[in-house]
Parts: sequence; C-alpha cells; structure tokens
Amino acid sequence: MMASDLTNKFPVFFQKGWFLVVFVLLQLIPPYASHGYAWQDLPLVNAYILTHPIKIFSANLFPIFQLIPLLLLVAVFFLGNRVSRIFSLYVALTYFLVAFLQNISISEKYGLAICVGNVLTFLLLSGFWFWEFILPKNEFLVQKRPLWKYWPILLALVAFWGPINPGTLLPDFNPMYILTTGSGLSFCMATPLYLAILITFSGRINHRVWMATSFIGIMMSLGNMVLEFVVYPSYWWIGVLHFPLLILSMVGFILSVRHLIGK
Repeated sequence: MMASDLTNKFPVFFQKGWFLVVFVLLQLIPPYASHGYAWQDLPLVNAYILTHPIKIFSANLFPIFQLIPLLLLVAVFFLGNRVSRIFSLYVALTYFLVAFLQNISISEKYGLAICVGNVLTFLLLSGFWFWEFILPKNEFLVQKRPLWKYWPILLALVAFWGPINPGTLLPDFNPMYILTTGSGLSFCMATPLYLAILITFSGRINHRVWMATSFIGIMMSLGNMVLEFVVYPSYWWIGVLHFPLLILSMVGFILSVRHLIGK
C-alpha cells in the first residue's frame, strides 16, 4: 500500500470517535515485571512503576524540556500559525519519549517493570500528533482577547511549574522548580499546557487529535488521583496538581465532541 493511501485512510479510520475505545482497552493490559508478581498486586506494580520511573536518570535534560514548551508558548503568542507544525512535532516527540521514560522502572523489587498499557497509549497518541504534523489542520490565531480568556494558560502553568518539594512532597513555590521538576517529560504536567494553547489560540483545529489527547488526559488524571489520594495519601499535593489536567481535558473533550457532533 502506498504512503498516500495510508495517509488518506488514517483519518477515515478515526471518523466517528469510537477509536477512543482502543485507549480504554489498552489500559486493561497488565504491567510486565521481570521478577514477576501476584495478580492481586497488579495495581501496586503499576503504582510503583509510575512513582519510580527511569525518567529520574535523565534529570540533566529536564531544563531543556522545561524551556522548549515555554518558548513555544511565547512563540504562539507572537507568531501564531507560523509555529503550529513545530508545536505538533514537539508534542509528538515528547509523547514518544514519555511513553518510555515515564512508564518503565528498573529496581530490585520488580526488576525491569513496564506499564505496558501506558506505553502503547502514549505511542498511539504520539502517532496522532505526527499525523497532525504531516497533514496539518491546527491553526493558531493571534488576536486581542480579554485577560480572563487566558485562564487555561495560567492554570496549565501551575501544573507545569510543579511547585512541590521533592523531599517532603508538600507545596513549595520555589520559582526555580519551573526549570527542574521534569514536568516537560511528564504527560500529566505537560499536557495541560498543550491543551491550554489549543483552547486559547486555536481557530481551525484537528478535533480528533484534540479529542484523543483530552480523553487520555481525563483517564490519566482520574487514575493518578486514585493513586495520590487513595493508594499513597501522602502524595495528596501531587493529586491536587493533577486538577489542571482534568479540567482542561474535560474542556477540550467537550469542545471537540461538540464540533464533531455538529458536523
């Protein structure tokens, strides 16, 4: 099959939004652990992977992935649609990295452990954004807006900042964390910024990519809130910082569904 045939059929395959079921099914795939585990411990294995990811070994790269999204945000303010494809490519690449860095753990307890469902989910989402990069639909409009319409950006920046003390896991509003938290390589803390840009600046938009990103955002935020408010209550502040993802994902999902229903 020719590449042109694939690009033509890919959007048709995802016409009605039922493809969201695929994301739900992927989340049912159990984690892998080379040391094995009892089935009743499955939720604890997932929780361990998410709280002990190999991302911590790439801490030297955190400032780079903190600065680039902020620069893209500024670029959207001033350059609008001229950076839309760069934005899509960057989002696709970060989701590709997040798929592995955030969902694989290496430890004495479980050995090599992989949250398989998340890896496949984020790889598929990365594919959606690569689709948008290759066949762009998103347009960023630079225009005067009332200040209150920038609320999604402000909400997203709180999550991206990640004002949490790494030792106590309690609120800590040190401004330096904007460069050191690693939010740029975290789906739950970077995605609110991506969604906020779409909500605030978009004119014409790829609503299926928006819907997919928002739907996964809803799933991940709710799952993490269970983790941080129920499984590990001492992580409650991290749970609070997931509210921007939940709120902006719900807004994005509702807007994208309204558009598709209206067609």
